[in-house]
Amino acid sequence: MPQVVADRFVRWNERWIDLATGDAVQLRITPSDCGHNHFDWNARCAALANLRHPLLNALVDYGSIGRGHLFEAYEIRPAIVLSTRMAQRAISHAMRFIRAYNVRLARQEVDFVLRPIERGRSISARTIGVLLQHRDVFEIVADALDVASPPGVSTISIQGATQSGLRTTQRLSARAARLHGYVALAPAAVAAFPWLHDYVRGRHVCVLGTADTTHQRCVDRYSRN
Repeated sequence: MPQVVADRFVRWNERWIDLATGDAVQLRITPSDCGHNHFDWNARCAALANLRHPLLNALVDYGSIGRGHLFEAYEIRPAIVLSTRMAQRAISHAMRFIRAYNVRLARQEVDFVLRPIERGRSISARTIGVLLQHRDVFEIVADALDVASPPGVSTISIQGATQSGLRTTQRLSARAARLHGYVALAPAAVAAFPWLHDYVRGRHVCVLGTADTTHQRCVDRYSRN
């Protein structure tokens, strides 16, 4: 069976795959005693996970691996094309933005947090940073994950227009599910990794997908475990 970290990230074909989304991610793993103050590290990650910026790879999850290690999982965004002058301005803006929320980056963290930049004609004229705001839907998801009865399959339908934050909601729901003891799975991961059926046997499973990808047979398969 492949290596799985935090019940969510699997090592496959020299990449880390997020089982909750099917996307490739960057996984940073460090010893828990490697100069970390756990309270400060957790506060830093919580702040960074809520920040969005054209130059940032979002922090999609973070936590402990047993007692010996910590992990941070970052999305992988493609290189952004900027002129030399715009690249300097954008990097300066991104660093000021994250520092405004008390996040400081060590040199070894930069390659995980910042997107690569390709030199060329800039395709974006304005750089804007965004702080994610709390939404009531997150409480609804958390409450549903807390409910112990009745047993069986429960369905939550979250709807929204394009660019309304559904993808962000999916990622936050995946983290909430993991913290509640569920194994969060995307239908794409279920199709790609047949061994998951044995891996989640006897476990609580949270299937995350869109209406056209969360097929009934996927739900039926894991509800029988």
